[in-house]
Amino acid sequence: LGAAKSDGKGATDPGATGAREARGGARSGPGSGGGGRAGASKGTPQASQARLSTRYIFNKPGQPLGRSEDDGRRRADARAYPFSTILKLRSAEYSGPNYVADIDCTAVAIGPSTVLSAAHCLFHENNGNAFQNPRLIFGVDGHASVDTGLLGVATCARFTVPQMWVTLTRQGSQDPNKWQYDMAVANLSNCNSARALIGRTGWSGYWVNAPDQDPVTAYGYPILGCGAHLCGMSGRMDIASPWRLETDNIDLTSGQSGGPWYGQGYVIGVTSQQMPPFRNFDRCGFDQCFRNSARRLDTSFWNFIVAVSSDY
Repeated sequence: LGAAKSDGKGATDPGATGAREARGGARSGPGSGGGGRAGASKGTPQASQARLSTRYIFNKPGQPLGRSEDDGRRRADARAYPFSTILKLRSAEYSGPNYVADIDCTAVAIGPSTVLSAAHCLFHENNGNAFQNPRLIFGVDGHASVDTGLLGVATCARFTVPQMWVTLTRQGSQDPNKWQYDMAVANLSNCNSARALIGRTGWSGYWVNAPDQDPVTAYGYPILGCGAHLCGMSGRMDIASPWRLETDNIDLTSGQSGGPWYGQGYVIGVTSQQMPPFRNFDRCGFDQCFRNSARRLDTSFWNFIVAVSSDY
């Protein structure tokens, strides 16, 4: 599969009860092309090779974070396209009837009714417990808009994650291969307010099985730094496996999970996990080196999108 596009706008309604588990096999087939504003025609991933307006995402200077010199993340305006396609995803963790904490992540719209994130943002990575009341928050720009957004909030989004993610995490699996199932897709066909908001904000283009390339840019809403703003950073990327992308020079922290990685203006994966530390004196001196990873938008992820989404 090659490049693909998707175009649109929309908003969300109240009423989501939480993520649901995916059951049954994903059906394969061609996807829709496009990315950006409403009105783009559909096409197969093989046929659509045009670069999107999101390409300028790499050249937008942004604003310095005012953090330490080794943090190269820059702010982006979450109200302006294409950054408006990147959403804050907030859920709640409960222990029995008792509220524990908010779970903050990031998501990205790739169609008028399709939003991507990471499975561990909906089901706990250690015990498989489902987080409750997921909300998509549009246009977060500082602490005052964390809960409400400057563009709106959708509480009716229903995410689907792979059944294997739920099974393995509920078994307490420490198998690193479980992270190939760290993907989540929301079908907003029954969430009119969300689709209306996306109709206003647009959506990002995507690239299935994108080749190795530099630079890539990862965006999200980090809990630490950025002052509750959307932030991004560019750097090197390696295809570590058919389903995993890795980087050792893009700063990512909690809250950015599920956020998009862009290659040449297309979504090519979503932030997943921090890999185990390693030693490399040339790169990190006496400190440990860390690599951040993304769930690559490969054929299996694409088939999962097709199985869940009403757009493709």
